[in-house]
Amino acid sequence: MTYQSLHSFVGENKGKKYSEKYFEVLVLDEAHHLRTSWWKSLVYFKEKMGKCRIIALTATPPYDVTFSEWERYTGLCGPIDSEISVPELVKTGDLCFHRDYIFLSKPDKNQIKTLFEQRKKIREFIEKIQRDEKFAGLVASHPWIADFEKNMPESLSAPVHLTSMLAFLEKHRTLCPYSCINTKSEAKILTGGKNSLPGFDIYWLENLLNFVFFCDPRDHFLISEDVVELKKELEREGAIEKRKIFLANNPNIKKMLVKNPGKLSSIAEIVQRESAGLGDKLRMVVLTDFICPTYLPKSKQDLPELLKIGVVPIFEILRRKGEIGLKAGILCGKIVIVPKTAASALVSRLEEAGDKDAGSKIKLLKFDDRFVELKLDGKVKELAVRAVTCIFTDGYLNILVGTKSLLGEGWDAPCINSLVLASYVGSYMMSNQMRGRAIRIFRESPGKTANIWHLACVDPTAEDFGEDYTTLERRFLSFTGVALDSPLIRNGIRRMALDSFDISKEGLDEYNAFSLKKAMDRKSLERDWMEALERGSGIEEGLSLKKDSIKVLSPKTFILADTIKALLFQGLGIGAFVFFNIIRNLSFSGK
Repeated sequence: MTYQSLHSFVGENKGKKYSEKYFEVLVLDEAHHLRTSWWKSLVYFKEKMGKCRIIALTATPPYDVTFSEWERYTGLCGPIDSEISVPELVKTGDLCFHRDYIFLSKPDKNQIKTLFEQRKKIREFIEKIQRDEKFAGLVASHPWIADFEKNMPESLSAPVHLTSMLAFLEKHRTLCPYSCINTKSEAKILTGGKNSLPGFDIYWLENLLNFVFFCDPRDHFLISEDVVELKKELEREGAIEKRKIFLANNPNIKKMLVKNPGKLSSIAEIVQRESAGLGDKLRMVVLTDFICPTYLPKSKQDLPELLKIGVVPIFEILRRKGEIGLKAGILCGKIVIVPKTAASALVSRLEEAGDKDAGSKIKLLKFDDRFVELKLDGKVKELAVRAVTCIFTDGYLNILVGTKSLLGEGWDAPCINSLVLASYVGSYMMSNQMRGRAIRIFRESPGKTANIWHLACVDPTAEDFGEDYTTLERRFLSFTGVALDSPLIRNGIRRMALDSFDISKEGLDEYNAFSLKKAMDRKSLERDWMEALERGSGIEEGLSLKKDSIKVLSPKTFILADTIKALLFQGLGIGAFVFFNIIRNLSFSGK
């Protein structure tokens, strides 16, 4: 039965007695979903069953959830007993030969100017607050500081915020010559006798301001008009979002990068090259986060400027570049569009599925009579995904644009040989689910290979190339595959050969050309996999936490044939990332 059905059953039968002999074994498929209400229902159900064994199956354990969620997950499913690596599945023929590629873009000149100005304002704010004697005096007079022993139980319940205040005062002793400040004493309690505090940096400033504006149980700071004005200043600069301070990664800057319309041109170029390489054999899917239906033209003359990344803008950029000769379509919860040449096939599939009125629900697009739209009512909506998937597999359309929520998990279309992840999701679980759409074997095409494209907008004003790029770095930590520059199986973004190009300048276009050239040579992809599997070397990057960022550790290797050891190393790496993020948030001694 489905988890929804079990959840309903438990809700309807709470308090009733269950027979302890109903089941001896429960098999839980796609177990990564079991974290909230479904988890509670299953725990209750399992307890009622008595001595019941659990077999939990998933391709994506939720490594990157919160510690409490992970505890709930393992409390129900138990510790991971066995894992099978992606390279091992490729070796046995259960997954196809595949490789990841990155296509980079950058903001336009006006956007770059805006980025410089915003970063400059944030730097000026940081410098100003660190020189502000009045603000330092407010910190020093806070009851947690001024009367530390009396308020110690309360202050130690929020060690990160307390440490941020003490580190700030340690930096500003000359500004705050109050006899009541004894940061050495407090530091000794917080750091277990080391008698030292972490250096005050942007990380601790963010924590301090979060406390000042949102977390202080005493509301000590908000009585000051100067502090209220500081908050307004941060709001104007877009450094506050959902009651949280962002100085290092300003949300406005992040949005400008992850939703940058320059990625539309990247997608169009990838599509053009993949189409030229595979012709009618191309089966491409582009997954993105939002539909953006307002970008659908109202007439043939209406060409709205495409300012966002979404299903409709992606379809529009491809439609407007019609000379590519693609058979493109849209499949999402609100819109289904297919080429006019595919209309009869779509109607036939819908009629076979039981919708005898399907023909009346097809209409030409007002703005382009080369395409038709399927009107989605309650009945046809359930059948549309299967019908469109069938005509996509049959080649009536060869590029499909959809949302990750509908097609990113559980959707089965093994014919996919090119996947573009136009999504800013960086989580281990969702990234692997989306990527998994393309790497399945297709029995009707035994020699199938798959290219998986990742997009990032590079921020030339940031040393780490910006938040969009760092999201990509996090995403690649969980991927294992053949490197771009050598026939070795690796994880992490280093295997993408970015170090050989200066992507902050003209090297960005050179890197894209390099990626496209490699992607078009699918024969070498198969050779690289065969050689890498023969050599049996693998994971080359581990995880370490330093200054709130992921750093590469010394190279590690494993023997591919030893599946458990191989995946255990990878799982431990991701698990370590989660664990140390938790520890960082609880740490008394700094990062």
